[in-house]
Amino acid sequence: MDCKMVKAEMTLRSVRIADLAKGTGIPKHRLYRKLRGESEFRRSEMAAVAAFLECDPGMLFFGDGHGALA
Repeated sequence: MDCKMVKAEMTLRSVRIADLAKGTGIPKHRLYRKLRGESEFRRSEMAAVAAFLECDPGMLFFGDGHGALA
């Protein structure tokens, strides 16, 4: 799984990891590991990140617009 789109959306929206952590309930240390590719996002975490960033989870995490988590 590639998190480049998540990072890009965060940059576009001026969202810091602390903001994402607070908005999704995912601890900061866990987000750091996931965004560096050291661990994978759970489905519930993907859904929370996508909802916070107001983006399609398929686009954010898989590079498609098909809503892979739907």
